[in-house]
Amino acid sequence: ITPEVLESLTATALAAMNDSDKVQPNAVRALGHTAGFCFRNLSTNRVVLKAIIMSLTSPVLKVRWNACYALGQLFTHPALIDAQTDATWAKDVFEALTEVLMTEKKNFKIRIHATASLAQPLTFALYGQSYTVVLQQILKTLQQPPEELSDPTEFKYQQTFQTQLLSTLHHLLSLLPQAPAETHAQVCEILIQHLAILELCFSHLIREALKESGRERRLSLSTGPKERQTSNTEGANEEFSPSFGTVVSIEQVFDTMEIVINVLSSPDAANNEHLIGPLVQHFRALKQNFGSS
Repeated sequence: ITPEVLESLTATALAAMNDSDKVQPNAVRALGHTAGFCFRNLSTNRVVLKAIIMSLTSPVLKVRWNACYALGQLFTHPALIDAQTDATWAKDVFEALTEVLMTEKKNFKIRIHATASLAQPLTFALYGQSYTVVLQQILKTLQQPPEELSDPTEFKYQQTFQTQLLSTLHHLLSLLPQAPAETHAQVCEILIQHLAILELCFSHLIREALKESGRERRLSLSTGPKERQTSNTEGANEEFSPSFGTVVSIEQVFDTMEIVINVLSSPDAANNEHLIGPLVQHFRALKQNFGSS
């Protein structure tokens, strides 16, 4: 596809943002796919990014969750990633998505999409200075008490939201070895403020990893190798992607747990040894008890 065609597709999607409520979700979703290919056109980029972020305040539910999806898709484009050092777009995206976590208190579907998009960057460098902001917001959200819901249809999404929060937290922590030393000190301070919820999160991640491992073994014995089924109907009307709340392996959980132990065992945490020591011992015990499972 030529750059001219991509520019035309982006312009069409931007125009469709003013169409009907049924068209707008597809338009904003399309922008997430086409924008990255045109990211060297800075004027177009600014317009596209503004349009997607503004869609987060749309009164149409499907527009808002597709806007979250589109923002996450921006991190999957090589051209856009290459241009990151010359742009401030990533900071704007992280601010918009963390704002969704703070404001969409009772709509779990939108918060699920925002949380999943916050886990799209595959390297620490893509988070940059926003890493600690995103990490802190995820931990704060995990620590919040359950919302009182007036809409019964939202209850079924609560667990999916919690699972996605855990998955995103694990992803963020797994990238810490790529971070500079000064970030480790900042992260250590953040983690010390959330030791209780951190312990609960890793205990839950281990349980989920063990359950998933058991399911895969049973499936392998009964039906052979597991194959992921894809659907051609996935799109703007699909509420959740198969990757949402991805369950990590027990080995991955233990690796990330070791990363956290190393951060909390640094000299920056020396004054809080009385708080950190019991958590580290608990992590060690979990690894010893379940490491051979």
